[in-house]
Amino acid sequence: MRSWRTTSYVNRRRRKNGHLFQGRFKAIPVDRDSYLLELSRYIHLNPVRAEMVEKPEDYPYGSYRDYILKGGDGDLVYKDLILKMISQNSNGARRYKAFVEKAITEKQENPFKDIYAGAILGNKFFIKEALGKLKDGVIQRKEISYRKELDSVFSAEVIIKTIADYFKVRDDEILKDKGDYRKISIYFIKRKTSLSNLQIGEIFGGLSYSAVAKINERFKKIVGRSKSLKRDIDRISSKRSHVKG
Repeated sequence: MRSWRTTSYVNRRRRKNGHLFQGRFKAIPVDRDSYLLELSRYIHLNPVRAEMVEKPEDYPYGSYRDYILKGGDGDLVYKDLILKMISQNSNGARRYKAFVEKAITEKQENPFKDIYAGAILGNKFFIKEALGKLKDGVIQRKEISYRKELDSVFSAEVIIKTIADYFKVRDDEILKDKGDYRKISIYFIKRKTSLSNLQIGEIFGGLSYSAVAKINERFKKIVGRSKSLKRDIDRISSKRSHVKG
């Protein structure tokens, strides 16, 4: 059955209008070593947290039973990666079941809280590697989710590189600095990207949301009073198209 016919059929039966599935499917790269097991467990326990079922295997629309029971549909669910992460032996299903159900009685943090720019889940090294694999022009493709956020990440890196080049220092000196370099970088990143204060703070070693806001506001006032600093700002702006505007 074609998708538009399916949508029309369901809408007629339920007396509704609009799309059957709202929004496009979105996939994000996930660091296997740091997050994949936790993410798998979190997803399988969603129906339990929503109080739809008492046990995850009771949820009829999930894949959890395929992981823990023999005879699951291997053509639909690829479970070997997850099970081998928790055990290299034949007892992977049993150990995975214990791993998942342990979190029913213990509070499990949402692994998505650590997602970077709305698009990458992993530690700093994984994020850097994932960003490095995105070549020029890839982010602008329509099928890429979170294009604006990812483009902002690249813009922040370009901004820091541009400021480092202007002051003839290394990029890491900009990130470690607590003086003018950091203030100028935050000022430009705030103006030229869509990154939040919290995301900007992470770039500079874990600054708080309020600290980023205060640094930016104070620096804007200083720029308005200093001709030499205003001249530096103008010169930096003219160096790269990612910064200018």
